[in-house]
Order: sequence, then structure tokens, then C-alpha cells
Amino acid sequence: MAVEHTHKGHRSRLRLRAEQEGLASFQPHEALELLLFPVLPQRDVNPLAHTLTEKFGSLGGVMEAPQEQLEAMPGLGQCSAAWLALLNRAAKRYAELSLKDRPKFDKLALVEKHCAQLFKGVTEEQMTEAFHVANAIRGYKEINLKAMRILPRGGYLATCSCSHFMTDDRFHAMLADAAKDAQVSLRQIEARQQGPDHPILWNVPESEYLKFYIFQIC
Repeated sequence: MAVEHTHKGHRSRLRLRAEQEGLASFQPHEALELLLFPVLPQRDVNPLAHTLTEKFGSLGGVMEAPQEQLEAMPGLGQCSAAWLALLNRAAKRYAELSLKDRPKFDKLALVEKHCAQLFKGVTEEQMTEAFHVANAIRGYKEINLKAMRILPRGGYLATCSCSHFMTDDRFHAMLADAAKDAQVSLRQIEARQQGPDHPILWNVPESEYLKFYIFQIC
């Protein structure tokens, strides 16, 4: 009986993820795999990408590594090492050109003036809340997205939040966004809030903090 290869269709799935959601959710070795696909088209580059990121510490460490050190890595070779070095130089050149026409702030007063224009009318309290909301949404999405990708169709996802920054509307939007990225549909089985011993006071928004859902992955 033939054994199915663990990474069958892996390249196609990785490319599709990159097209649909960019590289923000990619692990360093996954991003490196994408870069190696064009120069190593017939090989499973997953083990090599793991080895390289472990050896040089990060994706950035691989890209910044001297070409001679890359060439010495088993399984990489001269052409692949030259390709990674070229990508690194191209990225640096692009960064230089993209920053060329941006305003230069060589004095603290100019920085303060620019920031004052950007955030005119925004209070410190609003800035703090926006920071916490953005962090909460990003963190909850990352956790739920990973769970949705791991769970099989028909499996169950139990998810919750006890942060008042994550309002019900924000939590719903985050889950919908994660489901879209994971290419699944959610069938709601149950929804709950905190018990009566933790009452929700309509004039105190912070008291409505707990959201709990059970979904079936479809």
C-alpha cells in the first residue's frame, strides 16, 4: 500500500496562501520556501528551509548571510545561494528608492509638527484604546486562524474572549476574517456570555466582556 507524501500539494497551498493573504501569517521557514521554489523546482525544500532558519536564526539572518556561507550549506548550492543574495540586494535597493522621495525629518521640531498634524483631535485615551484594540484583533485572529486550519471539516471550534476591547461586533468581524483566510465556513452551535454573578451594566461598557462561541467547521 503506497504511503501518501506528507507535503503533497504543499507548494500549491503555500503559493495560494501567499496570493490570498500575503506573508504576514507565514512562519520564517515558509516564507523562505517560497523564495526557494524558483531555483529548486523539483525538490521538497521544507527540510532545507527549516535547516537554514535554524542555522542563521531567522529569515533575515538567512538573507543577510554571506553568500559563501550559504553555498557551504548542504543541499543549497552555488546558484541557490546567489539567488538569495540577489533577492537581498534587490530588497535593499527597493527600500532605498521607496524612501528617496519621502519627507526627511532632520529636526525634532519637524517630527513633532508632523505627528501633531496626523493625530489632530485624537486624545491620549483614544490612542491607547486604538492600540489595545489593534493588538487584540491581531492576536485573536492569529489564534483562531491557526485552529481553523488545523481542525478537519466537521470538527468543532470553541473560542472565547474576556477582553472588553473585543466587542461582540469586533469579535464577529475577526472570526469572519479568519474563516475567510482559512477558506472555511462556520456553523454556529452555541453562544454564551458571563453568568448572572457577573452582571452586564449598560452604563458601564467594560462590564460586557465575555464572549463564548462553539462553531462547527464546514
